[in-house]
This record gives sequence, structure tokens and C-alpha cells, in this order.
Amino acid sequence: SSRYTIIGLQEPAAAPQIIENIKPRILLVDVMMPELDGWDLITQLRINRQLQDTAVIICSILPQESLALSLGADGFLQKPVLPQVFLDALDCLMDRFTQEPDNS
Repeated sequence: SSRYTIIGLQEPAAAPQIIENIKPRILLVDVMMPELDGWDLITQLRINRQLQDTAVIICSILPQESLALSLGADGFLQKPVLPQVFLDALDCLMDRFTQEPDNS
């Protein structure tokens, strides 16, 4: 019951192509995934010019916020994440989209 649509992926290796097709505003990326870890995924996203404006929140059980931000993440959530904390992080990034000028 929020304004967000969540799309989950079962095959992380397919994520870059699916993300490029969907072009989401915000991605929540878990660090530990099979076949492709979150660090590799965010690196691929930041190299892809079409996806550089996609906001990324890294989620991990380990306290690695500084690493996440240094790799280009827009936010970091440490597990376990409470639903309201998750929604607040999404709201914060969406507010940033509405405040930034559209350069397209």
C-alpha cells in the first residue's frame, strides 16, 4: 500500500538487460546475489550512460555504506530493514527527482 511498484528479479545475471529495458527510477540492489554480486551490478550500471541517472540503493547485512557510496550508490540500507525505513529511503530519492531539473 504505497505509491511504488516493486519488480523482483529471480536471475541477477539478467538484471542489466532487464534494467535497461524497464528503465526504473530506483533500484534496490542486494550485495549478495547468485551469479552477480551487487558491487559488480552497480559498477555496470554506472558505466552504462543510459542508466547513470537511475538511483541505486545498496542493501547489505554488512556495514559497508562508505563502499556503496564510493561506487556510486545513492543510498544504503543495512539489513534487517524495517518497512518504514525502506519507504523513507524511496521517498527521499523520489523527492530528489522532483527537485532536480530534467536534462532530457
